[in-house]
Amino acid sequence: MKDKQLLKLTPVQRQLLLEEVRDYILDMDIQRAISAAISKNGKYHIYLTHGELEDMIGNICFVANHEEKNKNLILELDELIDYLECILDECK
Repeated sequence: MKDKQLLKLTPVQRQLLLEEVRDYILDMDIQRAISAAISKNGKYHIYLTHGELEDMIGNICFVANHEEKNKNLILELDELIDYLECILDECK
């Protein structure tokens, strides 16, 4: 797993991915990683490659940009994007 980056998602962040973003994630490896995430110390651990992480950020951005009614959802998605972009910066 040395080429994969560890993401530590809160239960709320993982639920956002499962409920709001999953239908827009075409990469089955990303979908499997989200579904198979194991909770450790209150965080869900997910391992993704740099490319998978970029793809997932793009999928979340797509959902956030097309959400019109639920402002709280947009804020939660934006926070998740910020976290993932920080992880992505660490990968470089």
